[in-house]
Amino acid sequence: MPKHLTFDGKYFDKVREARKTITLRKHKPNLAPGDIVYLHSKGYVIGKAEIQDVRPIKVRELTDDIAKKEGFRSKNDLFLALKEIYRNIKPDDELWLVEFKLLKKFDPPIFSEAFPYKGIHPLEIAKKTLEHSEELGVNDTERILLELLIKTGSIRRASEALGSLSKRGLFRKILRKYLNKLIDLGILKPKMGDEDV
Repeated sequence: MPKHLTFDGKYFDKVREARKTITLRKHKPNLAPGDIVYLHSKGYVIGKAEIQDVRPIKVRELTDDIAKKEGFRSKNDLFLALKEIYRNIKPDDELWLVEFKLLKKFDPPIFSEAFPYKGIHPLEIAKKTLEHSEELGVNDTERILLELLIKTGSIRRASEALGSLSKRGLFRKILRKYLNKLIDLGILKPKMGDEDV
């Protein structure tokens, strides 16, 4: 199962350009050195990285070097940013330092919703499936669900229209079912390779 690290949108460029190679988290992440993770920001998967280090660190132990790897000029600037996120943070509070090395930058970034589908947006898969529905053998239920997906514009909104976010699996199953068929027929082309997923 792939692992992920998500960053506030203000760090999008710094992460993409490897000017931010450390992140501090309040809770222990489910990561270990050697893990491969996908980096997310602003609704996009922006790259793939390898975890270099995961360790607890007290706020008072932060250094200028750590701050620079976090994308700040100094430990004071880093502390001020942490204060914005964790208002009551104190020098003896413990954070988790996660250091990562950018392995691959996705250029252009991949829309997060398209990531599970080889970089192809779900709406594009739905439209192409309906266009080639006879050739693909799409049944009436699948057709109705794909039309709803296109009408609402996202898996989330389509699921909500059915009454529950738990219905997302219905849409994902149909999209996965037809994605490879569309690729095999040459109708769609993957925007990322199997090595990226």
